[in-house]
Amino acid sequence: MRIEKIEKIIDRSKEVFKRVSLENGAIVAADSSSPIYPKGSPNYFYVWPADAAHICIASDILGLHDIPEKFFNWLLTRAEKIEDGWVFQRYDPNGMANGFLIFEIYSEEGLKTISKYQHEVTMWGRGGKRGGFRVQIQIDNYGYIVWAFYKHKKFCKTKECRTTTKKVINSILDRLAKLWGADSFKILYHDRWEEKIGYPGVNITHSLLLSYLGFKLGMEMVGEKNKWKKTFLSIKDTLKKAYVESENKWKAVFGNRYEKKNYLSLYTELMRGDSFDPEIDSLLFSLVYPVDFVKKDERIEKFIDWLVEKIKIHKNHLGLGRYPGDTYNGIFIDGSSRYPGSKGNAWPIVNFWASIVYSRLENYQKAEKYFDWVISKVKEYIPEQITLDGKFRGPIPLAWSHAMFIIAAKELGYI
Repeated sequence: MRIEKIEKIIDRSKEVFKRVSLENGAIVAADSSSPIYPKGSPNYFYVWPADAAHICIASDILGLHDIPEKFFNWLLTRAEKIEDGWVFQRYDPNGMANGFLIFEIYSEEGLKTISKYQHEVTMWGRGGKRGGFRVQIQIDNYGYIVWAFYKHKKFCKTKECRTTTKKVINSILDRLAKLWGADSFKILYHDRWEEKIGYPGVNITHSLLLSYLGFKLGMEMVGEKNKWKKTFLSIKDTLKKAYVESENKWKAVFGNRYEKKNYLSLYTELMRGDSFDPEIDSLLFSLVYPVDFVKKDERIEKFIDWLVEKIKIHKNHLGLGRYPGDTYNGIFIDGSSRYPGSKGNAWPIVNFWASIVYSRLENYQKAEKYFDWVISKVKEYIPEQITLDGKFRGPIPLAWSHAMFIIAAKELGYI
């Protein structure tokens, strides 16, 4: 029965990926025109680069190689300012940058910090002359894109595919190297969840990890450049400072200008839910997968166990959230989807990610346990979120959730 259900979800995942892969090559996060798409969920008919990268990798696992090839061509020919190496928060299907800022989660001090460090390319008007906030930069997108190209390379048979690979990687890694300073990025950027911010002197660990991965894989594919190698080594050295050896803890946010109390003051109560701690985040799973930055030993195993306990939505529950105190509920009521005091919902993405990480650490019992929890809650389509009492929240089906399911299923030997 369990195997049959997994096989059914695999089949549905193929359907989902084909549906979100548009005629022009764009990959949207979810098809909001679907009759099962919840009416209270925000519209996800946009291209988020990290989501698309995961969908490309999962599509390759399923033999749907045309999906990533079409997307890579879309990225090169349509994504706004890709020729200058810019990768934005998200795009309209035709390639125009499209973004937002969740103003309600930032304090006055937070908005001042954002305004101080944001790059003009993220503002309205040529050269940012009209000011304001147009679109986020999410640094980890750079690494995710290179990772997707890397995973596709054995299927990249045509001259067009190889040329696209070289052009995109050269463009975005040149830009990423320019954005890096001595020990932090020189501009404002957001994390994968589009909430926490990094800026000069304040680093988001996951963003640096994916940048490290991008340079590592990019240099392997298209060759080294001195600036790339220098930046790669600098990021590698900087990342080591995120680890507190005396506590065996990796911090999700760190830096020479980071001070926890001051950082917390950048956010309102709508962000700082019950037990919120900026230093604890499921994004730290990237230490093991996909970045493979740390040695697989007892220390990282203990840290991952500790992290998993921290992000459980209830101490006796196997559902894992993004981070403690997550207030995003995935459904809009009276113009907001934030619920102060929330402990957060479980995200299938995070459960599948934990499953992959535990598999890499050779703890197959836990890998299966966190994988099976999601399988037990869904029938055939996987949502963005699952509440403590089993209700679905956010888009359904979410293509990123299905992509992580496919990657985890492959990891565990079901594909």
